[in-house]
Formats: sequence, structure tokens, C-alpha cells
Amino acid sequence: MKSSLQVDQLLEEVQAFHGQSIYKGLRSGIAKKRLIYRLLFPIVELGSRSRMCNFGMLFGLILFHPHFSRPQTGKSIFEYGPTRNNISAFDRLNACLPNELTDEVDLNGLSISFGARISTAISISKVWSAACALQRKRSPDPLPHLQSAIAVASFLLYTQRPHFLHIHLLCVASDHSPVAMALLFLARRMGVKTCYIQHAPVTESFPPLNYDLSLLYDQSSVAAYERSARARGVAMDENIEILPPYGEEFQHPKVKQPPYTVGICLSSIPQVERVTKLVDQIGSKPSVSGVLIRCHPRFRLEISRSQAGSSVSLQEQGQSLASFLDEVDIVLVPNSGVAMEALHRGRPTFFTDGMDELPSDYYGFVEEGVLPEFRMQFLEDAGAAMAHFDASWKARFANHDATVESSIVSAKERVAKAITKLLEQSEK
Repeated sequence: MKSSLQVDQLLEEVQAFHGQSIYKGLRSGIAKKRLIYRLLFPIVELGSRSRMCNFGMLFGLILFHPHFSRPQTGKSIFEYGPTRNNISAFDRLNACLPNELTDEVDLNGLSISFGARISTAISISKVWSAACALQRKRSPDPLPHLQSAIAVASFLLYTQRPHFLHIHLLCVASDHSPVAMALLFLARRMGVKTCYIQHAPVTESFPPLNYDLSLLYDQSSVAAYERSARARGVAMDENIEILPPYGEEFQHPKVKQPPYTVGICLSSIPQVERVTKLVDQIGSKPSVSGVLIRCHPRFRLEISRSQAGSSVSLQEQGQSLASFLDEVDIVLVPNSGVAMEALHRGRPTFFTDGMDELPSDYYGFVEEGVLPEFRMQFLEDAGAAMAHFDASWKARFANHDATVESSIVSAKERVAKAITKLLEQSEK
């Protein structure tokens, strides 16, 4: 297959996800968070119309994008996912594997040398052809266009160095990051086995499963991918194992009588003014002894803006979610998978609408009846706060937490067998 046709197909895959209308709010949220994006997005929007500008964009990404890596020589399993959440997902996977397999694992590999990047960038005809495809299939929104450009730059780099993918198994923890999408696109065409391990909640907006093995959180995630497949008219992958994202068994939510320490978790793209107003309201309650805020790794809040009378503090950067949950009685969350872990660890957890740039109830937790919406009265009445978390709630929550009904040990054993079988098939 010609490289130009492959680039077109890759672009279609990337834009099918990143170009969805549901993600239109992400651009403004990201731009608010960092000045570099407020400057970059207008440039990308204008430059995407020009082949020469797309060529320059690809050239720069090939040389300087930080998240290109390759597996070490002699390793048969390459796990790619540079974010902290991705790495945590791989840690869960590797904890399932016997020693002889963990010795074969290369997590995020080695940085690609600048010489290899230059060699790819100066393949002018290939970069130009890819730039023409980018211009021809440009997205009117600069964010998906930028994601498309990163994916194409990845494609060019890895196709120039096909030995980078001389492995038996490629594992990814994000099914929509552009570098991962390019790696998967090439791995499938090279006959390399693929494995996806879920690292965050998913919705039917996510790409359908297309892997030799998928490791999902729970039955709710399976159902979301089934809806994704139906919406796109494709068959649902059947090789799925459930691997809960937890290190301990389920605890049913419970709470003491007030006063409470309230924990607030922020997303990576929060509505800062609304968050600050909420903190002020909560902190002024006599039934609240303190407010502890946990920031997303990619965002840092300035709490000096808050005028709350109660003690408001930020969790120190780098500390675990487990330590955060140990310090709080009640948890408030926007659109975030943190909600499921907080509930799993026995903390009454509530949805706070409008606190980030994502659509309301993006993951559907409220609609499904597993995450109640927050009411101020919950801070003064333990009975009202706990009313939602009855036996019927536990049955619903079991769809989001496999440990409600089965053990973590048995899940790990099934995953180890599935990975071993996949490698045996690859070596035949």
C-alpha cells in the first residue's frame, strides 16, 4: 500500500475521534489553561490551509515533539503511554505478569535520537506528500488538526525506522492519543500483536476496540465500547478481559456525622471561577471543618483567590489519590474517573456540574444512578448524604467496579494467561 494512502487512512481514524462535536469545548478549556495554546491555536487554524505551513508543522514536530520513543533492542513487549495515568495502567498490567514476561517488557522505551529525527525530516518528498494530505483533509478546528499533524509526524518517523517495531506485542493505555494511534496503525499492518489497557473511564464516543486483546475496567466499559461499535457499524472485539483499576477490595460508602473535611477533585480543564465560588460556599459552612483540593497533574489552582473562612488547602503535588481520600470525608468531582475510585474506597462522592469544560455528565455516571448530584444539605445531614448509597446503588455500581462481586486476584490470573497466549500466537 502506498504511503500516501496510508496517511489518508490514518488521518481518517484520528479525525473520526478528535473531530467529534462533543469535544468542541476542549479547545477553549485548553487555551484558558496555558498561554502557549492561546497563541498556537490561531496559528494552526490559519496555517492548516497552506501546504507549506503544514509542511513546516510536520518538520517541527518530527524534530521536537517530546513523546516519540522506541522499544529497546531485545525486548518483545513495548508499552507506550507517557502520561502518569498511562504508566499507572501499565503498572497494573505488569503486576499480573510472571517474572519471565516482565523481563521482556519495555515501558516507554528510549528517546528517539535527534539524528533519526533529522533523517526523517529531510525526506522532503515524503514530508511534503504528508503535508498535502494534511491540507487536503484539514480540520476547521485547530485542536483536531494539531492532533492529526502529531499522528502523521509519528507515522513518518516510525515508517522511516521500521526496525523500531520489531517486537511481538505493542501495548497502549490510550486509544486516542495521536502517537499511540500512529503506532497501532503501523503495528497492525506489520503483523505485530496489539493490546489495549484502559486507563480512564470511556464513553461511546471513543474509537471501537480493534486489538488482539483489550483489558477493560468493568462491564460498564464493555457496554460503552459495544455502543461505540454499533454506532459505527463495526463488529465488537471479543477478546476482552476485566482488570479492575484497584489494588484493594470494594468498601461500601459511609460517613460520620458532621463536621466534615470535604475533598474537591479538579479536572485538567476546570472552570476556575466556578470552582472558586464553590470552595467559598462550602468553606463558609459551620458543618465543614476543612476543604482539601486535589489538582489534576496538568493543572495547578491558586487558592489565594478563595476567601473562604474555613481552612482551604491544596494536596501537595505528586501525592497519591489514596492519601487524599484518607484525609477527607466527602468527595466532590466534576467529569472525572476519580469518582469511581473514591466510591470504591468508601467515600460518599457527588457530581458537581459545570466545574469543567466537558459536557454535563460526560461519562454518564449521574444518568446511570451511580454518582448522585451534590446538594449543599449533604454537608449538614449525614442521612441525606447517604440516602443514595443503598443496596440498589451497590448493584448498579457493580457494573463500574468488578471488585464488588469478584476478587482482584482472579482477574490478574486471567490477564496473565491472556497475555501469555497472545505472545505464543505471535511467535508461531
